[in-house]
Amino acid sequence: MCKSSLLSKLVSFTYTLSMPLIVWAGVMLSLPLASCSMTKGFDQYDRFCIIQSTETPDNEYWSHYLYTHFSHRCDLPLLVTERKEPNSSSLLVKINYNPSLGRKYMVDISHDEIQLSAGRKEVMLWLCYQFISKVAEVDSRFRATDLPPASIELENMSGEFPFEFRGIASPGNSNADMLGITATHSEDYNWALWGHNLNKIIKRASPSLKGLDIYAEVNGKRDTAQLCFSSDRLYKIIEDYIADQWGEGELNAPERFTIMPMDNKHACTCELCTKVGNTNTNASPAVTNMIVKLANRFPKQMFFTSAYATTRKRPDRTLPENVGVLISAMDLPMVYDFKATAEFEDFNASIEAWQKLTPYVYIWEYARNFDDYLTPYPCLNILQQRIQYYREIGVKGIFINGSEEKYATFEDMQTATLQALLINPELDIAQYTRAYLQRFYPQSATIIGDYYIGLEDKVKEQSVALPFYGGIEEELTYINMSDFEAFRTTLDKQAKQIQGEERSRLNKMLTALSFTPLEVMRLKDNPVSLDKAAEQMEILSGYESFADMQESKEALGSLETYIEQWNDDAQNATHNPLQGTTIKANDKELDAQCGKLTDGRMGFYTDYHTCWVVHKGQWQLTLPPHKSGSTILNLSLLVAPAWHIWLPQQIRLTQGDRVIATWATPSTPTDKSILYRQFVEIDISSADKNAPITLQMSPVNLERATIACDEIIVY
Repeated sequence: MCKSSLLSKLVSFTYTLSMPLIVWAGVMLSLPLASCSMTKGFDQYDRFCIIQSTETPDNEYWSHYLYTHFSHRCDLPLLVTERKEPNSSSLLVKINYNPSLGRKYMVDISHDEIQLSAGRKEVMLWLCYQFISKVAEVDSRFRATDLPPASIELENMSGEFPFEFRGIASPGNSNADMLGITATHSEDYNWALWGHNLNKIIKRASPSLKGLDIYAEVNGKRDTAQLCFSSDRLYKIIEDYIADQWGEGELNAPERFTIMPMDNKHACTCELCTKVGNTNTNASPAVTNMIVKLANRFPKQMFFTSAYATTRKRPDRTLPENVGVLISAMDLPMVYDFKATAEFEDFNASIEAWQKLTPYVYIWEYARNFDDYLTPYPCLNILQQRIQYYREIGVKGIFINGSEEKYATFEDMQTATLQALLINPELDIAQYTRAYLQRFYPQSATIIGDYYIGLEDKVKEQSVALPFYGGIEEELTYINMSDFEAFRTTLDKQAKQIQGEERSRLNKMLTALSFTPLEVMRLKDNPVSLDKAAEQMEILSGYESFADMQESKEALGSLETYIEQWNDDAQNATHNPLQGTTIKANDKELDAQCGKLTDGRMGFYTDYHTCWVVHKGQWQLTLPPHKSGSTILNLSLLVAPAWHIWLPQQIRLTQGDRVIATWATPSTPTDKSILYRQFVEIDISSADKNAPITLQMSPVNLERATIACDEIIVY
């Protein structure tokens, strides 16, 4: 394994900004074998001689590097040497570091000789470990159980890295020592300023530079939730941060800085921003001006704008050569044949238009249902097709947003496969995932592989659209619960016969898989078995043993809170005379959901997907006559500002022209961390028990204001 001190130098890879990326059609092109080949299998050689192809400082460094790390993976003395042995039982391994190759790599075999060629540090480091991993597959004298399986074959072949940036945000891509080995990047290690993190710089800035004018003016008032990109103070804060922390930069070795607004839809419309072209929905003019100013100030550094939210509109000018763009793929449905979707034409046109402004177009991709990390998410075939498309049109970099630091079911296998796909988009996914499982789950590889590949095949063949933010109802479009339970049962039985690291990995996987049956039990038409629920909760409570499995989703997903809600009696509605009756709505979309309002199922306040009726705009419902003599109407409502869900501004009950009762919200919270269920009780004792009641709920006057209700009860 590489030492951190060495890899910290190697993962700071060199990128040439002056040369456009040449997309080589044969990214992983296997060429015909030469007339000469190896005379025996790897395990039949008694020496592996690591030498330089020619004597240069680079070849000396890399040949010694391969010797050091290859020899550490066997216990036999002199099996690996740094000199040529004069006997026919030696395999000669030559290192050829040739900068003219750029991001290309080559494997050449002739008789008892292999030459490994590459032109960049990142490629040579990756190729060395590909060689080690591949040899270990066929020669038991070497160990590579900690390495992902190789994606190359040791035969005459050549290829080229298709993207200059290959980032993945997931636990399996967070080990600094492994980044160089897999030739993958991390926003933590390979990006000086990432995403919506300008606020972190502001917090660390000198107090003398801070002032209200760094914040956006929205509707005539300063809004500390957004920034003003025409502010000289803000520019100075960013300039000082870059100069102090990163310096002027090195030619052909820039740091990357993203200059993005905060993650909301507000744009500054102060006098300065309006003058340069900002509107209340478009911050691109001011953001672009600041980025260009920074790019001119630091010509050896690299700056990125974004095509997202208020910066979706493109600049009207060509950008400096050290400015690129991150384009979000969130609007492109996660479905296999994505080019057939209605959204593809606009997405493709956007990329083409941006490429006229800058050659440095990066794509921000996604690889998770961010509202459920624990239910399987078979996205590899879809992402492969998208990665192939990005390569074909000349995209320079890809960042794949996964579960970041949080555990997701099958994440380790998926991340390893994505690491390989970003280098070889033609990878055989089924073959590679099985190879990964065989290395890290050797005794359960077939069980896991058969089930997971079956999910991938179903999503591909049936054109299933995977959700980016979805609940269990959407996930059941590709999860067959009979198959799921059979898989869990078989895997659990096998796990009980396994020891060591594989058993630990399986325990973690089986703990996560207990989440899905609990979610299914919460659905409207499924009877709740308290015994079965208790059994699954006992398994799920094992999450406490895993530091990265404390939450089930991107936000507000505490598993501790989830289990508490299952154990809370409030999940079961009290006796309700309205239960099973029909409530009608004057809106077609709302009417289709009204059955949830009287089904006796309470939703969880941490999840607006299941049991809740969520609807924007005005609600108007018709409740049947309450002949039971009930005098109180109880509404179970959700308060979740992070999801733009608030209490209604007003609730109004009428019968004909007569107003029975009204209710007004006492306040509207703005803190996004607030999350709770609110029961609103309204006196209906004056209502005519033989006439229907019209219930109207008006949303608060806020952007994207939504009302969520899971149960209407009378008593």
